[in-house]
Amino acid sequence: MGNRPIYAKARNVVLPSNGDSANLGLYFYKYYNCWYSTKLSDGTIKHAWAKTKLPKGTKETEPRLEWLQSIAEHSNRQAKPEEALARQAALVKAQGGRLLDIAFDSMMVTGLGNAHPLENGFTWHHSLSVPYLPASGVKGAVRSYAEEWERAEEEELFAFFGQSPNAQAEQDGNAGRIIFFDMLPQSAKVVIEVLTPHYGKYYLDAQEPPADWSSPNPTHFLALQSPKFQCGIAHRLSHELPKEKVQADLDKVCRWIERTAEVSGFGAKTTSGFGRADVKVS
Repeated sequence: MGNRPIYAKARNVVLPSNGDSANLGLYFYKYYNCWYSTKLSDGTIKHAWAKTKLPKGTKETEPRLEWLQSIAEHSNRQAKPEEALARQAALVKAQGGRLLDIAFDSMMVTGLGNAHPLENGFTWHHSLSVPYLPASGVKGAVRSYAEEWERAEEEELFAFFGQSPNAQAEQDGNAGRIIFFDMLPQSAKVVIEVLTPHYGKYYLDAQEPPADWSSPNPTHFLALQSPKFQCGIAHRLSHELPKEKVQADLDKVCRWIERTAEVSGFGAKTTSGFGRADVKVS
């Protein structure tokens, strides 16, 4: 435990313990070190969570929680991606698009379903090392809102959001008129949240009834407390369609984004109240 297969000269780039310049996304997904395997005398392999060595008489702590807390602390000390935000804003404006400032009312979490040893993932920008919501996630949330709440016609959905190719129907795919940009953080405090499933046995085996005598199983995960993000949209056909049509399309999608943030939310756990936000368009 504690040894990681990485060259000494590269450790200050990867490992948070050696400085706040670490790439937390790489560290989070590739260098989790609270799990070990031991070969027993009978040849079987025992897997267990690592335990923190503490002075005698000191209450034992939870190593998985400590590891997440170290991630959160380093993330909150890192500089925000000012240059990336400025480049994104310049690109959106150059394309005649709309820049969006999205301020979340409370908690927001992204990438919770990503594979991870702790069973709850988190989405880090692969090069900026900051929490973010990929453009595909923004696009998917807005499309879902437009389809379920606005009852948008299929033709309109395909026009704005595109569609995948369908070999059986001999239909080619298309990218859609609207370009969505990543949701990048202007400010984002990483905190620890907890899930407490009460009926674990029932979820694993439907024959086991959900009952009050089942023991809860607290599971910690990373989340963002009242973050503020920048996002943008642009029109793919801005040089081909009349200006009035382009502006009308952008106006409609901006309204859908505003309503998505208010009604259905962005990110994970939206049914638990996560991901609601106020949107300002410029």
